[in-house]
Amino acid sequence: MTLRFNPLGGTIIVRALLCGPAMNSVARLALDTGANMTLVNRNFITSLGFNSELPDRHFRIATASGIERVPQFTISRVEALGQERSNFPVLCHNLPQATSVDGLLGLDFFRGQRLTIDFREGLITLD
Repeated sequence: MTLRFNPLGGTIIVRALLCGPAMNSVARLALDTGANMTLVNRNFITSLGFNSELPDRHFRIATASGIERVPQFTISRVEALGQERSNFPVLCHNLPQATSVDGLLGLDFFRGQRLTIDFREGLITLD
């Protein structure tokens, strides 16, 4: 699948369908090749029906403010850029409100695929 983006703009936003135990919802995720794992804001995770106090497990991550322990949840289905992942683990942590996104689409979503970000044409291709 190919997605257009503004190569002169800031953050590249990808729309992703996240399927939780109570509901499915479309998230605005920043494409982040610097993030090893996909991360979703706590409010979004709870809106899908997860109990943020009962995660599958915890991870330690490095943030701008230091090392933090964050919960991990398994999303039954994630669809983005024409690709689908089942039983996909995501980290739960709030990004600053100024980012105006629901989370980060990290490298774990792209592993085993070919991701092309063409800044001349303003195109993202994932195959």
